[in-house]
Amino acid sequence: MLAIKKPHTAIPINLRVAHELRSVRKLEAAWRRSVEELERGLTEVSDGGRGEYVRILALGEFIRRTLRTLLNTKLWWTLRMRLKKSPSGKGAGKILVEMRTVAKDEIKNAEGTVKVLTKDSRLGWEPTMWYLTDRARLVWKTKLLRLVLTRDLAKSR
Repeated sequence: MLAIKKPHTAIPINLRVAHELRSVRKLEAAWRRSVEELERGLTEVSDGGRGEYVRILALGEFIRRTLRTLLNTKLWWTLRMRLKKSPSGKGAGKILVEMRTVAKDEIKNAEGTVKVLTKDSRLGWEPTMWYLTDRARLVWKTKLLRLVLTRDLAKSR
């Protein structure tokens, strides 16, 4: 007999996010290893198949970087919730340092994603929403994150 599972909303959000963070970390690490393996194989690809191989490699890297954004978004949410509970407490300074680290990591990730987009212009396209991760949006995101770093998080050093 199959056990009936409760809907995911029955699980407190902090526990769900903690579980999702663990899962996304594992998934992103697996994609990183896969992309590294593809990169090692690039030298063995003939000229005739090189273009398609590079596009597959770019897709793998794009997915890995998308997973990194997912991870950073969940980390940011977790840190915001912790900060909300203790806005001026002992741990607030440490939380803000962690937030700066996440923001810097996402800037680096977005800048790397822009480089990946140059290999295949189809990346980032979703037919119902058009481009979601094109160069313009990623540049906007990095500018916004830099603003958060210099304006919002710099005050708390």
